[in-house]
Amino acid sequence: MKLRFLILFVALSCHAAPPLMYDTFDDLSQNNVKRLPQFILDFYHALKDTTKEVHQALMNLPNTFFNSLQNYPHADELANVRYCPNDELCMQEKAYVDKRLSIVKKYMEEKFNIQLEDDRVPRIAYCFSGGGFRAMIMTIGFLTGAHSLNGLNNALYIAGLSGSTWAIAPWIASGKTLQDFFEPLSLQLAGGMAQISSIKTISQMVEHLINKMYFKQLISVIDIYGHILANTLLNHTVDDPLRITISESHSPISDGSKPMPIYTAIHSNIQPYEWIEFTPFEVGSAYLKSYIPTWAFGRKFKEGISVNNAPEQTLGFYMGVFGSAFELNLKDVIRMTADNIAQVKSDLPSYLYLPLKKITMLVLNSILGDIRLFPAILENFTFQHTKSPIKDEHEMVLVDAGIDFNLPLPPLLRASRKVDMIIIYDASASVSGAPELYRAERYARRKGMKFPKINYEGIDQKPINVFSDPNDPETPIIVYFPRIKNEMYCTEFDPEICINQNYCNTYNFAYTKEQVHQLCGLAEFTIKQNQQILEELIKEVLTKKYGYQLPATA
Repeated sequence: MKLRFLILFVALSCHAAPPLMYDTFDDLSQNNVKRLPQFILDFYHALKDTTKEVHQALMNLPNTFFNSLQNYPHADELANVRYCPNDELCMQEKAYVDKRLSIVKKYMEEKFNIQLEDDRVPRIAYCFSGGGFRAMIMTIGFLTGAHSLNGLNNALYIAGLSGSTWAIAPWIASGKTLQDFFEPLSLQLAGGMAQISSIKTISQMVEHLINKMYFKQLISVIDIYGHILANTLLNHTVDDPLRITISESHSPISDGSKPMPIYTAIHSNIQPYEWIEFTPFEVGSAYLKSYIPTWAFGRKFKEGISVNNAPEQTLGFYMGVFGSAFELNLKDVIRMTADNIAQVKSDLPSYLYLPLKKITMLVLNSILGDIRLFPAILENFTFQHTKSPIKDEHEMVLVDAGIDFNLPLPPLLRASRKVDMIIIYDASASVSGAPELYRAERYARRKGMKFPKINYEGIDQKPINVFSDPNDPETPIIVYFPRIKNEMYCTEFDPEICINQNYCNTYNFAYTKEQVHQLCGLAEFTIKQNQQILEELIKEVLTKKYGYQLPATA
């Protein structure tokens, strides 16, 4: 037992900072313009040297010490990069889509009294924002409402970001109904994040950290944070909450019984940021045009082939990556508040505004604006792959995609997924003017993705907003639900006030059962209230895009 705690202490004390070690400061030491104080550089190099020594000491331990840690799936398999210049889905996703669409087809035929062709079935996706536990709870509420209306039977994909992934991933992993999954969770949230204190959970966390060090993978705060999330959100759903992986979590729906989950993060050492998607089958990026099996992400790759056999990252670790909004750097903060900074120009005298502008430019033009505290850093699987735009980079720095914009639309807008309608529930901290949808639209325009023109006037005053392109049926219909007050649900509960003054704050992790049900109930009520609109939109897809003739009674 003493050895376990000694290893844990070494892991935490000596590896809390390695993720900073991607040579930003090394390059900085040769740049007088952006130089940091020497004592910071000295501390950094001392920490880096100490970390190397600890790694070497661990590597010198007897091999038998590690043999018990290497019994895991795919240990004897090589992984290959799937270079995909034409944006094709992998074979596993294609097979899954076929299974899922057969279920969707059967439901729509019964619902609308129509006969559909196998290759002409509408593809509907749900898209959920980030926003901490607030987004997690409201995602569950919205899904519960959709399920009660049989609306989930229409869905092919569910995309999540940050807090909404904390709802989707545990629910999928549980294999349970939404109600059976949600009830025990709602009781547990009153205690906030569950402390890792039992011998079993501590041992599993140590095992994970030792495994990562053995394969020379950098350990960060995200590893510990991910274990805490898993211990909080997975402990009532799966047998080994700290060990389960995304690949394993997919097994309950491998028959196509539920929509396929897609999770997101951003590669933050690229400007502008590029999105990474995580599915039960692959991890990859449309920007890189490259994908690898999900179980292989974290391994070292060279020229498109894995060169070690490191085990798959845990689902808890990924939930930490997906929900790491605290990894904002100063440039992110300035970028996200740029409109506000521009607005104060007319309100402030020049002797106040000009210093503010100078400070802003100083941050934007210095290394200070780039520093993130302990983000997740994983091996670049396209390292030395001739087709990769980042082939010379050893590592990828992953953070919460909400730092770019808070709606996980990029993977749903891939042409290969052929999504006809995207239903968005936006539980962001701010929905005034739909700023996250606006940023997503700009992203789509920049990338040349099909996206309807959005009218933002009054968009935050209606519980449902529908946007389409009448001249192009290939452009997906966007259905936008902002998390606003609904007088028909409750005249007294206003989520805007709750976020600013009460328990709905993004960084609150403790909710009473009553608070959970109040917040969850708002999202559930909203989709139920607009059931008829959603059904009419599906009919529109069937008739205008696919050319079906619906019976008058449909």
